[in-house]
Amino acid sequence: MAAAVLAASALPFAPGAWAQEPLRYTITPADEGFVRLDTQTGAITHCASADGIWRCAPPLYAESEIDARLRVLDERIEGLGVELATLAGRLAEMAAPLAPPAQLPDFVAELPAAPMPPPAEPPAANGPNFFEEAIDRLLRLVGGMKG
Repeated sequence: MAAAVLAASALPFAPGAWAQEPLRYTITPADEGFVRLDTQTGAITHCASADGIWRCAPPLYAESEIDARLRVLDERIEGLGVELATLAGRLAEMAAPLAPPAQLPDFVAELPAAPMPPPAEPPAANGPNFFEEAIDRLLRLVGGMKG
């Protein structure tokens, strides 16, 4: 019977017994102690020895403070999402083509019709255009300087 109890108590220390389950805690060395991470809950504690007594405490920010800050940031993100949707709707309205008015206002009908100016006459087909005339003047200027 004692052998059975001894064998049962040694079972958790068998080489492959813990390999199936992931470890709940991970430990990382830190200044004057270590940091312990609970892999199931995500809780972090800093453990250190003071006057020969080991104590573990949450880090600088308590989880409730972190949760409160996350809630504030979540609310801000939601507000920005609403604002973005509003601005996107306004942009879509501005990008839509304007429909012509169904009827012109009365004051437009009362305006006198302005005479149309005569069309500008095209340059003569055989005559020099602006660029040809400018180049001709430039060549005459350079020719006058040379000779």
